[in-house]
Amino acid sequence: MYIIAAQQQGVGSILPSLVMMALVFGVFYFMLIRPQKKQQKKFQDTMNELKVGDQIVTRGGVRGKIVELKADSFVIQSGNTQIEFLKQALSYVEDPTKQSNEGVNSEFQNVPVQPLPYGNDKRFSDKLDELKSNINEEIEYDLLLEDVYEFIVIEDKASVKEISNTFRLSEGRATEIMNQLALLGVVGESTGTDYRQILVDPR
Repeated sequence: MYIIAAQQQGVGSILPSLVMMALVFGVFYFMLIRPQKKQQKKFQDTMNELKVGDQIVTRGGVRGKIVELKADSFVIQSGNTQIEFLKQALSYVEDPTKQSNEGVNSEFQNVPVQPLPYGNDKRFSDKLDELKSNINEEIEYDLLLEDVYEFIVIEDKASVKEISNTFRLSEGRATEIMNQLALLGVVGESTGTDYRQILVDPR
């Protein structure tokens, strides 16, 4: 009888510990393991749904548009450069609606949020007209091309980041303006840094 009572008492003392351990595991599962699994599934679904034309950002902070998809990698166009990344390097796919609102997909409709002292020097507009006449293809130039041209020459800051910060533009639009200036021969090609050489100063 004493043995049975002792066994019952032992089971009774272990039971609360087992219940506590089960509760701790349950909390751990629902707070850590389950959300992590859902996040992994969402990331895998995102990688599976990647398509050419998606605007993405890598874990290293490189932004670009997918131009080619492979089994385990993708190639993006970032400025004038094409770079191949493993799919695991993907951070997120940008929302095209948000991009449009920020001017990434509608490059030619926004204006600066504040007046800036650029775009008033006729020497810059005349030089741009001369350079445009040498281009044989029809191009829809950005409305701020002249303003940006004058800015980068006067301030000696031929940089996408400087253009974006000064004119309050999205990085996508600032990059497009820089590419147009490069096409016209105003600035040199990218050399791996954000700053480019200014080739044409009309002053």
